[in-house]
Amino acid sequence: MSATGDVQFSYSRLLEDVVKFRDTLASNLGVQDLEGARVAFLAESGYNYVVTILTVWALGGFAVPLCTTHPIHEMLYTVTDSDASVILATQHFEAKIKELVAEVQKESSEKRSLLMIPQHQPGTSGTVPELVDSPIADPIRHALMIYTSGTTGKPKVCRHLNAF
Repeated sequence: MSATGDVQFSYSRLLEDVVKFRDTLASNLGVQDLEGARVAFLAESGYNYVVTILTVWALGGFAVPLCTTHPIHEMLYTVTDSDASVILATQHFEAKIKELVAEVQKESSEKRSLLMIPQHQPGTSGTVPELVDSPIADPIRHALMIYTSGTTGKPKVCRHLNAF
């Protein structure tokens, strides 16, 4: 924190947190590359959101952010329509994500992994991890799927973006 109370960030700390979360996620899922699998996530705006989306990309996933204000039925549509195989959430949204996963299980027999996003504390200290070949470097891979609010019906995919 600065003297004014603002949080200060460093790229080295961000990269360190992304690599740690990437490795934890890879270990929990038993993969080294998500190979474009959709990863829906529910996280409040801020540092953890940035770490999460970069982690999904660093593991070769296709990020599908869930809107924190959407009701469960709209998030359910987003998860099933995007065919998300992994669902992530911060502790702040633990109850909401568990309710969503229960609804997803009623809709589909497909197995989806639910994992909680660790709480990352931004800071200015950190070490730049050794970055080796990463799926994020592949310019052909999709990176982000954004859904509209669905005010005129079901949410719709607004955009597919490539990593670079």
